[in-house]
Amino acid sequence: MASKTLPLKGFKDTDHLGSTPESVPSKRLFKNLTKPRMNIIVPQTKFQLQKRRHTRIWIIKGTYTNPQVFRNTKKALNSDKNIQEVSFWQGCSHQADILSRCYFNAIAQVTSLQYIHFDFSCCFDKSLDKLKRCLQRLKLLKEFDLSSYNCRQLTDLGLQSLSQGLKSCLLLQKVIIRSKWCSKFTDTGLIHLSKALKRLISLKTAKFYFYGCPSITDIGFQELTRSLKGLVSLEDLGLQFGSCDYITDKGISDLCEMTKNLPCLKEISLDFSAKNITSEWRQKIWEVQEKYSPFSKRFQRLLD
Repeated sequence: MASKTLPLKGFKDTDHLGSTPESVPSKRLFKNLTKPRMNIIVPQTKFQLQKRRHTRIWIIKGTYTNPQVFRNTKKALNSDKNIQEVSFWQGCSHQADILSRCYFNAIAQVTSLQYIHFDFSCCFDKSLDKLKRCLQRLKLLKEFDLSSYNCRQLTDLGLQSLSQGLKSCLLLQKVIIRSKWCSKFTDTGLIHLSKALKRLISLKTAKFYFYGCPSITDIGFQELTRSLKGLVSLEDLGLQFGSCDYITDKGISDLCEMTKNLPCLKEISLDFSAKNITSEWRQKIWEVQEKYSPFSKRFQRLLD
């Protein structure tokens, strides 16, 4: 039996057992989780574990210095072999790198996982190398969501490790990678990511947000767009490269051409720095988004 959590005002015992991703506890709740033994919210009884079709455990942002938190987490992960989803919010601390690798070791043992969500504000290349080994064991994984904010120690080596891990997850249908102000990412990292995408032919949703990565240029971006051409099942695409000033008309031209080779594409979201993109190609970006906008499609059906 997993350890009990302290009662919180406005929080019910079943709030963490929702059947949809939208049922994740609010950020307001996270702010209240200051005591170490409250960092993990898990089902409290075996009955609750079996109560929902999609069992999930949330490792919640907070203090990670208490080893009891990790022991409780590992116990919860091993308590049910049918766990399908794990969400991990990691705050910034001097032990964040070591502890995240410990959590990845525990998560790797749950081979039934289908949905993984990671949110880092302090991440290192070694952490992603351990995540690679974790992903290589999760053959049933369908959805991968990784956010890294202001992780200035992350380099292309970390992105390479992540890409190698994703290559092993051939059943993936959704990949979201958000990177904000990870300034050491370059074209080399995008090229590694592109090689992984070519193997994920079942992808239906692919979203890549690299904001504030000034070393990314047309070379890496073009390699990324070319790798998307073979994803014939792709329905939802997001490419946002704000403050990446070295992406120019040359990269955008390949993007516009690539969308013509995706027969199942229904929705697209684009965002680029306008510094080195001419007004002509900014107009074409707008036209591509309008073409795949859900609103414009509904409006066109009304006209027909």
